[in-house]
Amino acid sequence: MGDVIPGTNFPDYRLPKDRNQLIPKSIINHFKRADILFANFEGTLTNHRYSAKDINKGQIYAFRTPPAYKKLFAEVGFTVFNVANNHALDFG
Repeated sequence: MGDVIPGTNFPDYRLPKDRNQLIPKSIINHFKRADILFANFEGTLTNHRYSAKDINKGQIYAFRTPPAYKKLFAEVGFTVFNVANNHALDFG
């Protein structure tokens, strides 16, 4: 797969109210048939309060996803997430 960006809760909350709304069950059933499900996680799984980026400069984004989302990603069937991208250090 390509980029996985569930949303962010920094600086404003921009995640679905119910994290299970992110990926429809029909897609999950399709993913579960894969031997390996590899994607680029375009963000961070953290509760760290401060971003390493100055988002006040415009067109600068810091993606922070609550660590609880790791359970959803495991349930979906992701086996590998690449995190070597421009958002890997958004929160240090």
